[in-house]
Amino acid sequence: MRIETKIERVRVEIEGRAYALAEKTIAVAEALRRARKKYRDAPGYRLWMAELKILLGKRAMKKLFTDGDGENLDRMQRIHDGALRAFEHNAAQIEEEHLAAALRELCRAGDVPLISRGDAQEREG
Repeated sequence: MRIETKIERVRVEIEGRAYALAEKTIAVAEALRRARKKYRDAPGYRLWMAELKILLGKRAMKKLFTDGDGENLDRMQRIHDGALRAFEHNAAQIEEEHLAAALRELCRAGDVPLISRGDAQEREG
């Protein structure tokens, strides 16, 4: 079995501009954990801003959020949620690979019919 360890830097595009997310390191994970603890009882947007500052950096934050108290919270939440999803991209990809392998094993055992992702999406909707 070959283990692939090349992890590409995740980039996001927001309103036509590309931004590199912070690398998923122990330091970044700890910074996110501290922010979640600090803003646990605060309004959600405070946590969003703190996490985005960690993930995107101060320079990107200055470009993205220029309206101070006039910032649109829906826009902010979309940026936050998208950045977090992108930050977790590699972990989600690994989880998907584990699930696919488990499903293949079940299919080999004859317990579950093999369907493709396209088949599953077609059945959903």
